[in-house]
Amino acid sequence: MSLNYEQQHRLFVEMAPVSIAMLDRELRYLLTSQRWLTENQLESHSIIGKYHYDLFPDLSVYQKEIYRRCLATGQAATYTEEPSVSRVGTTWVKWQIQPWLEVKGEVGGLIAFREVVSQIDKKIDRRWHQFQGAERDGQLLLDHTGLFDCNPAALEAFGFSSKAEILGKHLSELSPMFQPSGHGSASLAQDRIRSALENSYTRFEWVFSRVDRVEFTADVELTALPIDSHQVLQVTIRDHSSQPSRAELESMLEEQTTQLQAEVNERVAVETSLFQIGTALESASDAISIVDLNGVPTYINQAFCNLFGYQLSEMQMTGALRSLFPNPDIADAMFRVVIGGRSWHDELEMRDRWGKTFYVGVSADTIRDQTGAITGSVGIYTNISDRVAVEKEIDRTLSLLSTTLESTADGVFVVDNQGKTLICNQKFAELWRIPKASIADQDDLEISRLMLAQLEAPNTYSTRANELHPDDESYDILRLIDGRVFEGHSQPQRIGGVSVGRVWSFRDITRRLADEEALRASEANFREQAQKLEQALYKLQSTQSQLVQTEKMSGLGQLVAGVAHEVNNPVNFIHGNLSYAEEYTEKILNLLEMYQQHQTTPVPEIEAYAEEIDLDYVIKDLPKLISSMKVGTDRIQKIVLNLRNFSRMDESDIKSIDIHEGIDNTLMILQSRLKAKPHFPGVKIFKHYGDLPKIECYPGQLNQVFMNVITNSIDALEEAYAVGRWSEAESLQQLAKDKTHRNSPNDRDISENHEIFSTPFPQFSMPCIRIVTQVIDSNRVSIAISDNGQGIPVQIQQRLFDPFFTTKPVGKGTGLGLSISYQIIAERHGGLLKCNSTVGEGTEFWIEIPTHASNQNGVVT
Repeated sequence: MSLNYEQQHRLFVEMAPVSIAMLDRELRYLLTSQRWLTENQLESHSIIGKYHYDLFPDLSVYQKEIYRRCLATGQAATYTEEPSVSRVGTTWVKWQIQPWLEVKGEVGGLIAFREVVSQIDKKIDRRWHQFQGAERDGQLLLDHTGLFDCNPAALEAFGFSSKAEILGKHLSELSPMFQPSGHGSASLAQDRIRSALENSYTRFEWVFSRVDRVEFTADVELTALPIDSHQVLQVTIRDHSSQPSRAELESMLEEQTTQLQAEVNERVAVETSLFQIGTALESASDAISIVDLNGVPTYINQAFCNLFGYQLSEMQMTGALRSLFPNPDIADAMFRVVIGGRSWHDELEMRDRWGKTFYVGVSADTIRDQTGAITGSVGIYTNISDRVAVEKEIDRTLSLLSTTLESTADGVFVVDNQGKTLICNQKFAELWRIPKASIADQDDLEISRLMLAQLEAPNTYSTRANELHPDDESYDILRLIDGRVFEGHSQPQRIGGVSVGRVWSFRDITRRLADEEALRASEANFREQAQKLEQALYKLQSTQSQLVQTEKMSGLGQLVAGVAHEVNNPVNFIHGNLSYAEEYTEKILNLLEMYQQHQTTPVPEIEAYAEEIDLDYVIKDLPKLISSMKVGTDRIQKIVLNLRNFSRMDESDIKSIDIHEGIDNTLMILQSRLKAKPHFPGVKIFKHYGDLPKIECYPGQLNQVFMNVITNSIDALEEAYAVGRWSEAESLQQLAKDKTHRNSPNDRDISENHEIFSTPFPQFSMPCIRIVTQVIDSNRVSIAISDNGQGIPVQIQQRLFDPFFTTKPVGKGTGLGLSISYQIIAERHGGLLKCNSTVGEGTEFWIEIPTHASNQNGVVT
C-alpha cells in the first residue's frame, strides 16, 4: 500500500535522524521527530498540543523575540543558546527556526531544529558572550529593535542599576540631542550603524549622556557579529578617561581581526561536520540496516534490534535477513532490485525472532562510493502495524458511514479537490433524477451540468458555485423547473487543517415552503384581527373611562348644585332680614338713648337689670354683631356662587369665560385639602396670573381638568412629606418667614407673590403648588401647574395618560383622571397637555389651549 503525501510528510519528520519539531502560530506542537523526544525525555502522546515555552521555560527575551520576528516576517533565523556545564563538559545548543507556509502562502507556524554542538563550537559563538567578561570597556549588543544585552561595565558607564533600564534603547537615546559637530545624534547614529553593517566594522568618537545628564566622550567601535541571519552589532564603548594607548588599540584590533577570521574558518568546518553528524543512523527511530553486495548486514541500528529482536552478530549468519520475510522470494526480489541500482518501496508482513508477524513499511536504496560504484544497500523498516489497524478501522467506519448515508433523508454528494466523486447516496440520485450507476463514472463538472439543466436560474447558482473558495461554506435555495425547491448546503472537508474535498447535501423543502407560506398568511390574518381587536379595546376603554368620569362629574355637579341651591335659599332669607334687623336694632337703641336722656333717674329695678346685663357693652357690641353676621352671609353667598360656577351644570356648551375664575373656584373647592392637618403643614399656593383674554371653551370640563391636575399635585406633596422630604420644624420655620401669608395655614388667603415665584422650589422647606398663566400668542394661552414633590420617574411619565394606569394604592386612584383630562384638552379643545418632571425636584403639568373655538384644529363645536 503506497503512502499519500501527508503520510510521507509525517513519516519523514518523525523518522528524521535529527532533533526537529513542527509548531503552529501559537507555538503549540503539531509534530516532532523521535530524536527530539529522546533528547528532551518526552513521549509522543504527551507533547502534541503543548506550548513550546512550557517545555523550554528558560528561553531569554531575545530568543522569544526571534520566534516573534520569524512569525511576523516569514524569515528564518539561527542562534546559539547559553552554555550549560555538566559532568561531560560544557554543552552548547544551536537553534534554527524556519517558518512554514499554508496553502494561501501565509505563515502557518514554525519548524524548530535543535542541535547540540561540540566543545569546539564554543569558539564560533565566543563573541556572543565574551563581552560579558570585559572589565574596562562597556559592551552592548544592538539589532534593529534596540539594545538587547550589555555587560556590567556598560551599566556603570551610563549609571544604570539593571539591564532592564537599558534594554530596547538606541544609541541616540543615550546621547544628547546634538553632537559637537552640530549634527543630530539620531541621524548621525543611523549613519554610523549603516557604515558598520556595510563594512563589518567602524570606529568613531561620540558624546554620551548618563542617567544624571552628565555627558562624557568615548571611543565607539561597531562590529558586525555572525550570530544569526539577522543584523547584530557589538558596541564597544571606551571612555577617554580610561582609554588605552594607540599601540594597545592597534594590537587589540589586530588580535580581534585574526581571531574573527579563525572563528569564521572554524565555523565553516564545524557546520560541515555537524551536517554529517546529523545524518547519523543511530539516532533514527526506524530500523535501519546496511547490507553488502553479498546480502550480509554490516550494520544495524538499535531500532532494528528492538524491532526484530536480533543483534548484528546474529543477523550476519547465512539466511538470517531472508528469515525476517514470511515469503523469502520477496527478500530476493528486493535485493536484486536494489543491487541493480534502483529503489524499493513496499508495505508487507515481516516477523521477528519469536515468529510474531506485523506490517512493516520497507524502503531500500543503493549505496555508492565516491566513484559511483555500488557497494551495498541500505534498508529502512518502519513498523506500521498501528497505522494498518487504524486503516482497517477506518474501512469499517466508512462502511457504517455508507449505511448511514443511504438511510438519511438528504441527498449527499462528496468530491475530492480534483473533482472525483468519492461518495454519493441513493437519495441524491433520486432527488436529481440521475442514475446512480452513471454518477461514479462522471466527475463533478459533468454532474453539475446535469444539475444546472434542471434549475430555473442556472446562471446564478453556477456563478455562486464557481466563486467558492476551498475554505468557504455555502447555502442556497434552488428552484427547479418542475416546481420543486431544494435546500443546498456545502462545506469543505479538512484533514490536519488541509482541505481535501467538499461535501454537498440537498433536501427537498417544497412542502415545507408551502406550509410556511400558508402559516405566514394565517399569521398575517391573525395579526390584522388582533390589531383591530386592540384598537376596539382601546376605544372601548376610552369610552368607558369617559362614561365613568362623566357620570362621576355629573353626579358631583348635581350634588354641588343641589347643595348650593339648598344652602342659597336660607342664606338669602337670613341675609335679606339682617338689613331689617340692623334697622330695627338701631331704632331701639336710639329709643333707649332717648329714655336715658330724659329719665335720668331710673327705678332701682331697671338700674339693677341694666347693670346685670352690662347695658353699655350690649349697646356698643350689638351693631358689630349684626355687621359680622352680614359679613358671614356674604361669605356663604360667595361660596355658593363658586360652587355653582364650578359645577357649570347649566353650561354644557362652549362659552367665553375667565380661566382665572375657574382656577380660583377649583382652589376654593379643594380648600379643605390645602389647609394644614395633624402631621401635614398644608400646601402653600403661589399664583402668577397673566393678563389673559376671555377663553371660548367648555367651562365644566376645563374645571374638571384643573381639579384632576391640582388633586394629583396635592397627593404627590402628601406622599413626599410622608417619606420625609420636609421636616415639620422646617415647614413651620418656612411659614414664619413667609410675610406675605397674613393668616395661619388653616385660614389663609391665596395670594400672588412675585418674589417667591421667582425662587426655585427646592429652596422651600414645605409643600408648594405654583400656578402660572400666560399668553403664548394671539391665538393660544397656557396654564402651568407645578409642585415641588418627589417627581415622576421617566418610565412612569410615558404612561401617565393611559386609561386605568395609576401608581396610587387600591381605592385611592382609578387611573382615569389624567386620561380624561388629556381627552378634554387634546380632543375636545384641540389643545396640548404634557408633563415635565425631574425626580427629586418636582413635576409640572403644561396645559395649552386656543382662545377661540374656531382655532381648535377642526374640533366640532
